[in-house]
Amino acid sequence: MSREELLSHLRSIELRLRSAEVQAFFKTQSQADRDRFVSMRNEISQQISQLANAQFQHLADQLNQLSDDLNAGIDNLQSELDSLESTIAILNTISNVLGLVGRVIAFIP
Repeated sequence: MSREELLSHLRSIELRLRSAEVQAFFKTQSQADRDRFVSMRNEISQQISQLANAQFQHLADQLNQLSDDLNAGIDNLQSELDSLESTIAILNTISNVLGLVGRVIAFIP
């Protein structure tokens, strides 16, 4: 997965997380779940900013190693957002994607 593809996917997810449909879903959830969702959504925004501003020459190998996991995580998150069935599944999937992107960001000099 290239830097541009990763940023594109993350930006798409960020837009979905801010959509009226997802917002309406989380309004029906507990305050703790809403707080966790907002925190993770903000973390995705921060990671997008970090990735967009970083030099990626040192990240090519790491992105290649994590490409399959990143694609699977992003696909899973898209599926969970499409179904809007399980708060826990959505939050866990966001957490997994954040963890993978965090591993990539850790290699930014």
